[in-house]
Amino acid sequence: MMNLTQVADIELRPTKGKIYPKGTITIQISATRGQIVMLDKPREIESHYAVILPKINADYLYAVIQKFFPRFFNQRVQGLNLRSEELQYFNLPIHTCKNIQKRIGEIIKLFGDE
Repeated sequence: MMNLTQVADIELRPTKGKIYPKGTITIQISATRGQIVMLDKPREIESHYAVILPKINADYLYAVIQKFFPRFFNQRVQGLNLRSEELQYFNLPIHTCKNIQKRIGEIIKLFGDE
């Protein structure tokens, strides 16, 4: 298991006016059900999201977060909100081989997240 901070930089709140790159992952933290989105093009991010900037293959990390975040979210949510600081405690299984990360990312991208 690896901590999210080992495989991504986390911005607890997006910087106003900043354009985030394609592949940035967002997690809604205000009035949320744990929505997770990966940017398909560069753009600004609204203030009710935490920003995850992957240090590893973005498609792979997105798939792993989608798989393992719901349980973490259900344990940590307070009413309709998730304190963005809680993300520093999110541990997830990350394959250490970069080639396998890339292949899994390609497969996920090919078939979508259905």
